[in-house]
Amino acid sequence: MEELWIHDQLRNLGRKIVTDGSFKNIVNCTRLWMPEDALEVLQQNETRNSLKVLDLRCCDGLIKTPDFSKYSSLERLILEECTNLVEIDPSIDINTVKLRQRIGRPMKLVFLNFGSCEGLEKLLDSLGNRRSLAELDLSETRITELPDTIRNLREIRMIGIKIKELPSSSGMLKRLEVLDARWCKSLAEIPSKIEGHTYLRVLNLKNTHVCQFPPELPTSLTVIVH
Repeated sequence: MEELWIHDQLRNLGRKIVTDGSFKNIVNCTRLWMPEDALEVLQQNETRNSLKVLDLRCCDGLIKTPDFSKYSSLERLILEECTNLVEIDPSIDINTVKLRQRIGRPMKLVFLNFGSCEGLEKLLDSLGNRRSLAELDLSETRITELPDTIRNLREIRMIGIKIKELPSSSGMLKRLEVLDARWCKSLAEIPSKIEGHTYLRVLNLKNTHVCQFPPELPTSLTVIVH
């Protein structure tokens, strides 16, 4: 417990240093960890090309994600425990031609956390086209299926969601390294083509209804929890 407390204190101190550096002008911050600061910036109708981290966790009043076309440098977006969030603004897919013309370059989003967004039922199909997206957390949401377009993820966490099956196409999730599907009680099988996922290292299927594995599993697997 002592080590955990120290870790939290160091994390909070680091965040304070980052924010205090531009405390009088938070619009110039590259990281917004405090939801109240983040919302203040989002409410201003100006372009923020320097913003890399946006933490909106526990914003209960957030029903739809904001227009992200003003944040071309955004790399990490945290929407964890936004319990009333039900809609994702299409601007999160800034790979589209129309949005590229508006901001001049695509947003290089790497990390996206929807964990415990209890009202979220669907992802944008176009989200899977985002080449930069490497980590996705869908845990404790109402999402029941993944977009067929998902190809480049390295880590996906979907703890406790009601997904029934994983994408079966050999091209889907082919770069995946970590798949955490524990407590997905509607999940009863994994696709036979999983053997082609040669990067997969961690597979967590604890408390699912998966009873049988395919005859061939990726040789890259180092951790299997079942």
